[in-house]
Amino acid sequence: MRIISVCLIALLLAQTVAAKTAAPAGDLDQFIATYRCAVLEILKRIHGQPLDRPDRYLILSVDDKQRYVQCHFEEDDKVMYCEASSGLYAQPRTLLRLSRAQRAAIAALGFARQGDELNFQETRALDGESGLWDIAGLMLEALYRGYGASLKRKLFMTAPYVPGRILPRGDTACLAIS
Repeated sequence: MRIISVCLIALLLAQTVAAKTAAPAGDLDQFIATYRCAVLEILKRIHGQPLDRPDRYLILSVDDKQRYVQCHFEEDDKVMYCEASSGLYAQPRTLLRLSRAQRAAIAALGFARQGDELNFQETRALDGESGLWDIAGLMLEALYRGYGASLKRKLFMTAPYVPGRILPRGDTACLAIS
């Protein structure tokens, strides 16, 4: 009986932790609408830099440095290589532990761990500005579904050609590019 009680307590604790890290699905559209235009403008600014620059990337993160999605331009801007953090590069005592649901949400977006790589990876072909629009959405959805990003939390960015650390909330009236 004691073993069953311990197992039930462990299961309840795991569900509570997963519930706290997973954002409500109903807010996803509003979350993306709030940030997508800002991310698109940042990607366009990076895209405008010379092809031979090695620092043509954007990292978006939630609260800490382990919950992030990063993308960079490759192959003369024909593709965008993206990674979603697995937490496996962190120091052992600060290791990010993703729930099965979080890993599944990241995988549903096309991210996968390949070979010896520790992070989840996704490569997308770029087709002009519509490709950047899609990448902005991919990055934001991965943060939302995989790492608990929400409108109540600040998002941080690292982009060599863009000043600041906090991702600004963008103009939600920018036009969808298709």
